[in-house]
Amino acid sequence: AAADPRIRLLRNEKNAIPAPGAQICHQEGIGCYYTSLDADDWWKLDYLERMIQFAESNHLDIACTGAMMQVEGTEEKHFRKVKQPVAFSKNAFIEQLPAYHAFFRTLWGKLIRMEYLHSLPIDTVPSLFYGYDTAWCFQFLRRANRIGIDNSTLYNYRVRKKSLSYHYTPERFDCDIYLYNDAI
Repeated sequence: AAADPRIRLLRNEKNAIPAPGAQICHQEGIGCYYTSLDADDWWKLDYLERMIQFAESNHLDIACTGAMMQVEGTEEKHFRKVKQPVAFSKNAFIEQLPAYHAFFRTLWGKLIRMEYLHSLPIDTVPSLFYGYDTAWCFQFLRRANRIGIDNSTLYNYRVRKKSLSYHYTPERFDCDIYLYNDAI
């Protein structure tokens, strides 16, 4: 942010559930795209450049990239990616579901046109203990006309064994029901 006036650093002083990223961006966001980076993850240095180029060259409303997932405290790595870049229009979403379903569970690893974020009332998605980002992704997907997945792995995700994502708690049950009904 100090080197480029187009970048504004907004700090979240308190970690909260649901994560306030979408709300902050909804209120403060300017420009063409929204993307997020979890505090314990990292982007490859050319993440923004490559994602914007991919989105612009394919006329995408949502651009996704693959991810390298590293298990905390080990050398174990897993990859979420596609073999070839794919881009398709809304009329092909249903038949392309196997190609993109894994990419729409999280907000990270995506570049989303800001107009979709601003077009939704901030209370569109209820305050969920778990799955909040998936619920937002469903909303964006409903509005998108074109989505694509680059075959790179520009996002690096740290798998933490104590994370909410990897442990079931009873509080997740209602959230999973909400996500299931929303997906149907």
